[in-house]
Amino acid sequence: DLAVPCLNDFRRSSKSGARTWYKLGQAYEALGNPAQAKKCYEQVTGYEGNPLAPDAQEALMRLQG
Repeated sequence: DLAVPCLNDFRRSSKSGARTWYKLGQAYEALGNPAQAKKCYEQVTGYEGNPLAPDAQEALMRLQG
């Protein structure tokens, strides 16, 4: 639960990217908030060619099922 505010704060940094969104999705998923987790994972899939995109797609399918 402490990770969400930290990651949201870091998201505003220029060093933030797909990894931040992915970790935020994992945090929301762990907290039992699938709607927010989906939004975060969807952001990851927007980073074309990013190695985390397939993992984010897998997480999205898991949350939909």
